[in-house]
Amino acid sequence: HKTEQGGVVLNIKDNAALGRAVREMEKRFLDVPHALLVQKMARPGTELILGVKRDPGFGPVVLVGIGVIFTEIFRDTVIDLAPVEEKAALAMLRRLKGVALLDGYRSREPLDIVAIAGAVSALSCLISNRTDILEIDVNPFIAYPDGAVAVDALVRLDGSRSPSSRKHPDPATVAPFFNPSSMAVIGASRSPGKGGNIILRNLQKAGFKGAIYPINPTVKEILGMPSYARVRDVPTPVELAMIVIPKTAVSEALEDCAAKGVTNIILSTGGYSDMGEEGAKEQKVIIEQARRAGIRIMGPNSIGTLNPSVGMSTSIVGLDPIRQGGVSIIGQVRCFLVRLGALDCGNQTLRSGQGLLHRQQGRYQRKRPSGISDRGYTNHHHRHVPGRCG
Repeated sequence: HKTEQGGVVLNIKDNAALGRAVREMEKRFLDVPHALLVQKMARPGTELILGVKRDPGFGPVVLVGIGVIFTEIFRDTVIDLAPVEEKAALAMLRRLKGVALLDGYRSREPLDIVAIAGAVSALSCLISNRTDILEIDVNPFIAYPDGAVAVDALVRLDGSRSPSSRKHPDPATVAPFFNPSSMAVIGASRSPGKGGNIILRNLQKAGFKGAIYPINPTVKEILGMPSYARVRDVPTPVELAMIVIPKTAVSEALEDCAAKGVTNIILSTGGYSDMGEEGAKEQKVIIEQARRAGIRIMGPNSIGTLNPSVGMSTSIVGLDPIRQGGVSIIGQVRCFLVRLGALDCGNQTLRSGQGLLHRQQGRYQRKRPSGISDRGYTNHHHRHVPGRCG
């Protein structure tokens, strides 16, 4: 640390003191390439440390901690995946062991935690948007009851990369797959043993908070809900559609969704790449059709998602309501994706997961909506609220 090497001089009172400090510094670092920086002395406050780093396994991560001995001795830091929005940054601060220092300990005033959270969020967005940044260390970051200031910072760049102008997918783009305001089930059925009926029953039992629209051209009502011949016949907007029909009818269903303006689809229908080379060719055709229409597809051959917090349960296997929990982790049982709660399946238990894994011929591979990167997908699910960077 440059303080330990004598590279920092504090409390310079006047020009004479500044001159002495410069001469001493030049002498001390005579054989070391250096530059001198003179800046305004920050008033005393509570020191924190902020940092971001591009981890080889997890990608960009952000850190916040109480400074001085809390960081060096007690390791009082919290780390999360970047980017984080201010609400998630506030939650990070609440997880610090020394959070009492932020809230106002004994006679001290509470610190401006909104300003601190804003800085954490902004720093996390910076490394998320700039692929040439490897690491940023802001230490100390001094917080006050009326704001905060970054006193010193170190930025390490990747010289082999240039700043990326590529726009990364907003993690919020996958939100409709987990918390849609309305959902159409294409292939809804009155027959209790069919997937189109089981899905509707699961949604009802789970207490789905959005609107449900069964789509079946042969009936007018299913499970007490009005049924429509086509998605475009639904009188109100549809945010998500789930397709549970034979493969030969999928292309027409995509056209129907495009006409309605549906941009998010869970495709349960199988028989594509899971069936070999010919099926893979057919899958490519429907994915290209969806892309031309601006539609994101989760699938094909996908059971979809479970999110107990909003009653989202699209499994084609009958499920009892799943208890909501407070933790999201990655886990798998066949092709279930679980956000919160626990799902018993035979002799296996799936605890709330955020990665979607699909079992295929003895292999497991993660499924995600087409057009969304793995990071964009997992960013949404490692916390309840998607991160946004302006």
